[in-house]
Amino acid sequence: MEVPGLEKVLIYETVGSTNDEAKLLAREGYPEGTLVIAEEQTKGRGRKGRDWFSVPGKSLTFSLLLRPPQSTSLALLCALSCAWALEEKGFHVLLRWPNDILLGDKKVGGILVESSFSGDELLCVVVGVGINVNETREDFPPPLRESATSLFLASSCMWQRGEVLRSFLSFFFPVYFAWKERGGDFSPWIEDYEKRSSLLGKEVVVRWGERTVRGVARGVKEDGSLVLANFEGETLVSWGEATLHEGER
Repeated sequence: MEVPGLEKVLIYETVGSTNDEAKLLAREGYPEGTLVIAEEQTKGRGRKGRDWFSVPGKSLTFSLLLRPPQSTSLALLCALSCAWALEEKGFHVLLRWPNDILLGDKKVGGILVESSFSGDELLCVVVGVGINVNETREDFPPPLRESATSLFLASSCMWQRGEVLRSFLSFFFPVYFAWKERGGDFSPWIEDYEKRSSLLGKEVVVRWGERTVRGVARGVKEDGSLVLANFEGETLVSWGEATLHEGER
């Protein structure tokens, strides 16, 4: 696979987690632009340590080893690149801050960004991506059947996972290097991101740790923070899990 920015490709039949494997490779000195792909993950995970569901032969799961100056807003840049890749194939994509890719109100993909530090020094960032490509409804466990979808379910067409991956990489690397040159400033892509936001203009609850904040989503900032308007004025939320308030569903 020849894509500018892609330096090395490692393909595994089975791996615990592509993110964990990419972090090991980072410690061994593998370069930025190393791609780890797995047919099956036995310990795949999403945000907050949740298991990441995938089906061998049907799901697309991979991780990229990157070395940016910082990682704020990188999840948004990656999600936006996923949107462009899927839109190129005819899908209408929505993005749920900070890391979910939606078709309609169902989740088709997600992003997991993990940073490795030595003291205060950022050593590397690993971006894990999972996209449901050819899963049928029966492939999903019962808890996910109402909330998840796949490209196949949304289109009644089977898709080549390699082509989906190539499309993502072709969109991602040019904007990644532009973003990196700007020191992680997301400003040039805010408009593109916001017009795909599933939260914009709606009342949202964001949870992180034991804390919650509620407000109307007004947009995102150059550092990737979500802007919420509430009785306190404007609140910037830099990370957390955002869901629509009960009245918006």
